[in-house]
Amino acid sequence: MQILILLSFIFLSQCTEPVRRDEVPVVEAPAKPPVDLSREDLADLKKTVWVFKFANETTVTHPALQGIPVGEILKEEIQKVLGGENSPFTVQSGDEEKTLLTASQMGDQAIDPLALSRNLAGSEVSGFVLGRASLFEMGVDGEQSEGIFKMRTVSLKLEATYELYDSSTGKAVVRGRDAQQLSESRADFLGAAPALNDVETKTRTLAARIAKSVVGRLAPFSTKLAWGGRVLRIEGGRVYINSGRKTGLAMGDILKIVERPRQILDPQTGQIMGEAPGRMKGTLKIIQFFGGDSAIGILQSGGSILPGDRVELY
Repeated sequence: MQILILLSFIFLSQCTEPVRRDEVPVVEAPAKPPVDLSREDLADLKKTVWVFKFANETTVTHPALQGIPVGEILKEEIQKVLGGENSPFTVQSGDEEKTLLTASQMGDQAIDPLALSRNLAGSEVSGFVLGRASLFEMGVDGEQSEGIFKMRTVSLKLEATYELYDSSTGKAVVRGRDAQQLSESRADFLGAAPALNDVETKTRTLAARIAKSVVGRLAPFSTKLAWGGRVLRIEGGRVYINSGRKTGLAMGDILKIVERPRQILDPQTGQIMGEAPGRMKGTLKIIQFFGGDSAIGILQSGGSILPGDRVELY
């Protein structure tokens, strides 16, 4: 009996918890789950966000502005900057955008962030950006006569409001507003109202300036979003995931694999009570990177892994 106790003690002393990515062992009582990483530890991982088309809430009065897709332009320019090399975000896009928005609408235009977060539950998307073009106008100011010509200053103004939401809660992490303007001197010939040439290109210029401001404002709040990835494929003990070196994963990182969360309904009222987190299925260790931003891990524990399961830092 004493020999069995001694052998058990030796065996238990050799077992260790998986090492966190900072290489510092986590000392926890056996009954407690491993502690979450600190926000500082998560800061170097890029968070995947979805930027949806900005709603156009402007009243366009100048004929030259008619038909300019200002909401789509704002979305595209913000996507460019958010997906940049030095950004703490990566951008999600795909054909399912229209389906997600349709399923999350409260009316013809309004998007319900809570409904949108439920539709994104368990995915690799950490957050999403919603916004509105609140001002889009062309104005004419000043006058300077030069013979039959009158030189006037023509200005183009664009203003947008925006919010970054946490996909897991549907709550806004940060809100903001930015306005940009450009002006040119144009000739008023025989009383004809002057207008800017190539208005759509100039609108995109203003949207690009707004995008830089927006991303600069959102970047510090990336750490408030939880990071997650998705299992793509399983071959034997090798698990292929959709995040890699570009995202910020490092060789040897330990990830946990969890089921997608499930909506829990009240059986009597049919009301959605909330999202129940998925159970942990196992752990894997990153051993190789491939493609633009993907990785391969080997299972260290667990099983029954399926494509679409979520991966998170252990």
